[in-house]
Amino acid sequence: MKVTVKFTAQLSEITKTNQIIVDLDEGSHLSDLLEVLAAQYGQNLIESIYMSEMGPIDSWVSVIIDGKAMSPMPQSNIPLKEGSVIVLLAAAGGG
Repeated sequence: MKVTVKFTAQLSEITKTNQIIVDLDEGSHLSDLLEVLAAQYGQNLIESIYMSEMGPIDSWVSVIIDGKAMSPMPQSNIPLKEGSVIVLLAAAGGG
């Protein structure tokens, strides 16, 4: 199944794109997608999404799936479906 991933802010800088299509197995979950993205984009993406190395998703990361915000901290077992649109937004640093 194919899903669309949209990256914003810091994540689009890491991935060098605003959007990609990812082909996943039927029945995949958010955790499966995040593993694919981590393998593709490496340590910088992992550090921007997770609280610790592939641990829980950082509470500062917003995940929107098919227009529905998963907050405050999404569970990674959220099922995805063909055509899902996932928006990942990591908190920007600054002060």
